[in-house]
Amino acid sequence: MTPLAGAPTFCVEASLPPPIRGLSAGGAVVPTYEFECQKCGQQFDLVLTLKQYEQKEFACPACQAKEVEPLVTSTSVITSRKS
Repeated sequence: MTPLAGAPTFCVEASLPPPIRGLSAGGAVVPTYEFECQKCGQQFDLVLTLKQYEQKEFACPACQAKEVEPLVTSTSVITSRKS
């Protein structure tokens, strides 16, 4: 089937939500957190469980400083039912 001249086209891929950032660990998605080092200014991502995030035992990969601040970033959530 060919589209009609001048008719809008639809792309299924364009209608899909963006992928969830993070890695799957046993069926659960482990979030990716973004940080900025207060010592060297390096911005970096870390994949952490909630427990690891709360313990705050991570450092800048560039200079190994522990003085890092989380960055506010956007999030995508997919639910199983309509809200």
